Formats: sequence, structure tokens, C-alpha cells
Amino acid sequence: MYEKGFRTVVSTLRRYSGSPVSEMKTLNYIESMLARQEARMAAYDEALLLNEKGYLSELSSGNMFIVIGGVLKTPPEDSGFISGVVREVVLQIASQLDKETIETDITLEDLYQADEAFLTNSVFEIMPLTSVNNRVIASGKPGKMTNEILGVYRDMVSKECT
Repeated sequence: MYEKGFRTVVSTLRRYSGSPVSEMKTLNYIESMLARQEARMAAYDEALLLNEKGYLSELSSGNMFIVIGGVLKTPPEDSGFISGVVREVVLQIASQLDKETIETDITLEDLYQADEAFLTNSVFEIMPLTSVNNRVIASGKPGKMTNEILGVYRDMVSKECT
């Protein structure tokens, strides 16, 4: 799966960034389940969710990052998503690698114009994002920063497992 990356679709569902439960990992995953079902029925791997302001929030099961001009960008925590463990580790790795990182609102146009993009969660860890709504992101292949961060991440995991 890593070689081809994930193909995503933008869900018709929206996250409400002001929801008091938007940052809580609870048993209420119905929105995420519906978004994932929507993606799978359309033959995509994953669904991207926008918030009520039209900015990228999260995946149905994870967080996202884009790279533009060498800067790593990810939605801010007030955009209506659950911050994952791997997201936090990626931010730490980027800091260790002296990569400029910004938590900022990200539009779909930003994503379409990104030099590279990747997704994170505890199951697939770090996965390149190669297309959204059938639009190829950059080259459609994992980017340099994605590979660099993934390499450090895998080294960290292998050291902890030995």
C-alpha cells in the first residue's frame, strides 16, 4: 500500500470545529464511519473531512500533513479533529530535522497545489497521499520530506521494539 499511497475523496460530511467533543476520543465515531463508508462506496481508500468553515480537518481515521515550498503544514487543533499520537510524533521528528512546521488552516486548493502530502494514524502510521477527488497530488508519489520523516519514524519504532 505504501508504494501507491492513499487515494482519498472529500466527504460530504463536515466537522464542526466548535464542538466540545471534537478533540475527544470517544465511542461516538458515527461521522467517521459514515465518511469512510462514503469513500469506500466510491472506490477510494479514505475520506477527507472539511470543517464548517471549508478548511481541511482530518481523515475519517487520522490526521494529515502537506508540504509547500519545504514547509510542513498541518491543520491546527481548533479545526475540529482528534489529534493522534503519530501526528504528535511527526511534529517532533520534523522539529528534530529542523523542518519548518506550521499549524494553519488548509484549503482544498492548498492541498491540490502541495508539493507532497501524507496521512498519519496508529494503524498505517505514515502514508503518502497521492490523489484527492481523482486529482493527483504533485508527482503522485511519496515526496522527499515524507520519505525522510518516515525513515526516522521507522528507526524510532524499530529501536523501541528491540
